[in-house]
Amino acid sequence: MKNKTELIILTGFLGSGKSTLLQRLLQKEQQIGRRIAVIMNEIGKVSVDSASIPEKTPIRELLNGCICCSIQGDLTVQIKGLIEQYELDAIYIEATGVAHPLEIMNACTHMQLIGASYLKSVITTVHAKQWFEKKMSIKLKKLMTEQIRFADLIIINHIDGVDSSIIREVEAEIKQFNENAHFYVTSFASIQLVTNELDKQKDRLTYEAEFDAHIHHSLHIRTVNLPILSTVERVAFTNWLCQKDQLYRAKGFVQLNETPGMFLFNLSYGEVVFERLKKVNKQQPILVLIGERLEKEVIESELSSIYA
Repeated sequence: MKNKTELIILTGFLGSGKSTLLQRLLQKEQQIGRRIAVIMNEIGKVSVDSASIPEKTPIRELLNGCICCSIQGDLTVQIKGLIEQYELDAIYIEATGVAHPLEIMNACTHMQLIGASYLKSVITTVHAKQWFEKKMSIKLKKLMTEQIRFADLIIINHIDGVDSSIIREVEAEIKQFNENAHFYVTSFASIQLVTNELDKQKDRLTYEAEFDAHIHHSLHIRTVNLPILSTVERVAFTNWLCQKDQLYRAKGFVQLNETPGMFLFNLSYGEVVFERLKKVNKQQPILVLIGERLEKEVIESELSSIYA
């Protein structure tokens, strides 16, 4: 009899380390020979993070919407399709950073999936410095709290450069919202999972959301996608990204003036990382910004001024 496929949800606010965590989990799964598929959700029209998924990994992308609301039904359909098409041990579902976990959990336990899959775990990443500094609106803080409340495993990430006393304070605060979850405190989403740490601690499907599951509508979160029409100078490009107010996340593909090749770049809470693509397929230079009150025309003008 075919075993049920595990469904593992990755949540966490923009820039907290979900995509890096997914890469590490997939590497581990490859090492032990498990058969894995991935579903990635982007609130915008452009997919960037899928470029980091290992070749031959079945992947489905849900773009231009949030799986906690407008494309929730699509998620169930994609899960069902993957299970029918492939022999899978698990499907990892990376939610957009403004998704509420409850609606995703409901999609993963839809009647169409009974007998074929089960919800194994909800993993939430938290940016340590962002949580401690609390430079966020009340609504945003409540969204992050809900992502924590529904987690079975919580990863307090990006602790490099953060004082140990602050890390202890952050962990203590987060445990007030979810004391039953397993915890990891790390940087670059580097963890060594014990198998049972992915098991659900309790039936969280009996919980009710304490906050609107469609919160991103009232957060004024907007995505701006722009082609990058020239090479850029790394320092000037980095400084420009880091100086933008209310920018929660930036990513894309870029060609640098000083180094040949195509680079994947990611901005998270004031830190920009560039990673050279080992293999360029259809990637074109593009900028994806996610934040509040972003003005496309202003961004276009600013970007053109830093072309090399």
